[in-house]
Amino acid sequence: MFIATWDGNVQKIHLRNYYDVVNVPSKGHSSFTPSSSYSPVRSNSSKLYIGHGYGDGKGFPSDYKLNLFKGNIDDIRIYSRVITEDEIDTIFNLSDSEPPVPGGYDTTGCSPVWKTAEDDVTRTTNLKYKLVGITGSNRISSVESALKNDELNKTWASNTNDSVSGFNGYLNVLVKDEGSNISQYGTFKCP
Repeated sequence: MFIATWDGNVQKIHLRNYYDVVNVPSKGHSSFTPSSSYSPVRSNSSKLYIGHGYGDGKGFPSDYKLNLFKGNIDDIRIYSRVITEDEIDTIFNLSDSEPPVPGGYDTTGCSPVWKTAEDDVTRTTNLKYKLVGITGSNRISSVESALKNDELNKTWASNTNDSVSGFNGYLNVLVKDEGSNISQYGTFKCP
């Protein structure tokens, strides 16, 4: 696993060799020490090379083909913030990476009732739901915007219905599984 962070001042690079022990039981954690010194470029305009030696385009020892990555790269993630060591371990060890599939819902008035969602790993009884809402413009039409702009501040719960009184705006129902993957049912107007 290659992890690089850059906050404009400090660059941190971690290279971890994680292996799927189920498929390659003889493999485990290992470390690598380059045969020549490594001085990372500390510039916001520098390119990030993955699977290309030191990223200098020269390779080592002068033949770039010797530094090409041999293998597959998958599950690439880019974050707009620095994630913690605990988050990295959770992400790597997470077996549930798909969000739940919401069921249908009835939006009679401002008391929505929704059908139980389904998930590939989490049992339906362990799924959590949250009613989110906003007054004014609809700025809760995606999971990210709903979490950021929610004005109701309700807690995650196992119930499949909820209500708000004296509310005039937009509502959305979110569903979260045990892997913290979140989906939405859809945005609707209330009243």
